[in-house]
Amino acid sequence: MTHVKIVILGFLPIRLDTAKIKKYKSAYFHINSRIDNLTISNNSDLGWHYSDNNINMMLPDTFDGDVLFVITKVPLEGNYYTRALPKNKVCISLYEISDILNANNIDLENFILRMIYNIVLMRMAFDRCPTIADALEIVHDETRGCIFDMTGIKTEIIYSASKPTICEDCSTILKRKKVPKNIIEDISNELKQIRKGTYYRISDWIKEHPILTIGVSSVAAIILGIFSSYLFELLRPFIMRA
Repeated sequence: MTHVKIVILGFLPIRLDTAKIKKYKSAYFHINSRIDNLTISNNSDLGWHYSDNNINMMLPDTFDGDVLFVITKVPLEGNYYTRALPKNKVCISLYEISDILNANNIDLENFILRMIYNIVLMRMAFDRCPTIADALEIVHDETRGCIFDMTGIKTEIIYSASKPTICEDCSTILKRKKVPKNIIEDISNELKQIRKGTYYRISDWIKEHPILTIGVSSVAAIILGIFSSYLFELLRPFIMRA
């Protein structure tokens, strides 16, 4: 069981449902019930971006957990949305990501949980909080909707944030790294909990099947009309008597 301590670094000009994150249940990680807020005390040092060292200087070296999971909105070094930092710390940036997810009706919490699973599995594979070099042994450039997608094109984050999976290749690599097969299968099943809200799933289905939707709506309207007429005939004697 990996104990995850979450902190928010700086102001988040977006809505993040921390209660939803804290109450999420997994057999393989536990999220500390206290999410702290830290102030960004340094200016950016790479143009508008923040270097790993700059971010790390603003973070505590000791914390209650196995991994310090830092959420921020400022752009990170290399314009990555994830950076591995020293002493079991990982920084996740919502820069650009939040706008992409919002435009596609995907909750930010989905992305955060997707990244926690990513870190937890890599921690199992390398028996430590992963470094950038460790991550490169598993992540892949091709976007597959996998939690180990590199997602060099940030707009493609929608595939692994709306319906995250562990692809076959990554599963093979994890097994080679001595991660038990049953754990990979369990986490694959847990990932099925991370999905869009019901309204937006229905909306997406309608967009994908417009002709079928029209057909179903038409049949439903006809059936409703027939049922209404039948019901009226049944009730007419009582209506007339009244």
